Amino acid sequence: MQPVEAMACGVPVIASDKSSLQEVVGKAAKIVNPDIPVDITKALTQVLTSSKERTKMVRAGLAQAKKFSWEKSASRLVKLLRGL
Repeated sequence: MQPVEAMACGVPVIASDKSSLQEVVGKAAKIVNPDIPVDITKALTQVLTSSKERTKMVRAGLAQAKKFSWEKSASRLVKLLRGL
């Protein structure tokens, strides 16, 4: 939930391509290979130096974050447990 919380606060997100984070952040975040430092550096540089890119990511992140809530998560968990 940390990337979603960051996006909800208007923080651009850079996430690893080695986990399920891609499914959570969608196209609202920069996805990098954490094993390739230059990929991380490029993403950070782009976010820090391009106000246009940063603004685009913040807007996309705010929209993506609206897809998630604790209420929705709890409701889905209850439905899952009742189905067992």
